[in-house]
Amino acid sequence: MQEIKTIDEFCKRLKKKESIDRTEFEIKFKWDAEASLKLRNTLADLTWADLTGANLTRANLTRADLTGANLTGANLTRADLTGANLTGANLTRADLTRADLTEADLTWADLTGANLTRADLTEANLTRANLTGAKGTFTFNFRVKLKVVED
Repeated sequence: MQEIKTIDEFCKRLKKKESIDRTEFEIKFKWDAEASLKLRNTLADLTWADLTGANLTRANLTRADLTGANLTGANLTRADLTGANLTGANLTRADLTRADLTEADLTWADLTGANLTRADLTEANLTRANLTGAKGTFTFNFRVKLKVVED
């Protein structure tokens, strides 16, 4: 099996639906996170990725595209998901303890049984999101947009 050295290689292999050794992924991803992999100016394309049970503790997924991704049971403790697109993502039983979801798009996301303890959902879009059984206290600030309608 070819060694994964960067997040870009990982994304390409996921797109091609190649087999990825979970142990290798976790080790390499942790190394990349510790090496301060920055995704500031690019979007990590993880659309429809199967990250079931992945350990993404402290991962920098700022502005990542996780549309339709399967993150069932994933550990996203303290992950930075600022501005991430999680539209339709499956976050069932995911651990989002202290995760930063500021301005994240969680439209139609499934957060059934997710742990949101101390997660920051400031200005996150939770339209049609399923929060059934989600637990924890979290920050949720939002802007209210009012439209004045004249008769």
